[in-house]
Amino acid sequence: MTTTNQDSSPLKSLLALDAAQAKKALDQPTFNRQDFGRLHEMASLALERLGAVCEIPETNRLRHCEKIFADLLALADDPEAQVVRPREGEVYNAGLETGQLAQLTEALAKPGTKAATYWGPRILKAIDAKADPQTLQDRRFRLQFIAMCAQAGVRIEPSESELDGEADLSKWRIGLACKRIEAENLIEAAVSSTAGRLQRAMKPGLIVLEVSGLVWPERRILAVDSDLTAAREIHRRTDAFLIEQTEAIARMVDPSFAFGVLAAATIPTLNVSSKHVAFSSSFRIASLVGDTDPRYGRLVSFARKFEALS
Repeated sequence: MTTTNQDSSPLKSLLALDAAQAKKALDQPTFNRQDFGRLHEMASLALERLGAVCEIPETNRLRHCEKIFADLLALADDPEAQVVRPREGEVYNAGLETGQLAQLTEALAKPGTKAATYWGPRILKAIDAKADPQTLQDRRFRLQFIAMCAQAGVRIEPSESELDGEADLSKWRIGLACKRIEAENLIEAAVSSTAGRLQRAMKPGLIVLEVSGLVWPERRILAVDSDLTAAREIHRRTDAFLIEQTEAIARMVDPSFAFGVLAAATIPTLNVSSKHVAFSSSFRIASLVGDTDPRYGRLVSFARKFEALS
């Protein structure tokens, strides 16, 4: 759980990287054949899970990702294979997309469950090949957060309002309003949108902001010496966002409804020892109310349970 500090450095300063270290990261190899195989398997399994709970259109983003990794596997085995090599950025995006969709289908698309009949159609919207890419990224993040809550042991119920879901917080149901932020000048609009959804639903709860685009200026895989270093670096960056922004966010919202803010970031990392590429996530929470507020203790409990996953 993050607290604010008025004397902290600005976000850009906290994200500054040593030039030599940054160059080293760019010189490192990225994905390898093992990664392609793992991601292809993840995409195929996610399609299988989703297909068990609803009918999937033949053309969709998940199948597109599956084909990207199938083509890369073919090229790895035969450089003369008759397939078009995807662009580097397309491979990164497909990896991130596959990781998110694999996670949320595993948690939400369970055949024979009442929840699957609700979440299945929403997952279909998150893989709609005709939708705008930014819209799809926002939809995926909203579902990914719900999936993470379920994996953390937090009971999640569908919402009849415009909220993304409702969570049981120590036998008290709260609302969850999620939004992906692509640029710093969109923070205020995202806070207004999420806080407004809580207020219109007349449900106190959390605003959940996906901030990868703000804390990952390199847009490159980060080279790290261990998975622990990866986790610490992404936590540091996500904390930096909250340290800089929480007080401003608190001034924008009605604390009767938005009493906490959660920042999430997912960044690709390369473990230079194992040569393993992973999409590491961080979920950090800050309170928008004082520690004497009765909701504060429940928020701390939620933070401990949830942050254990990241």
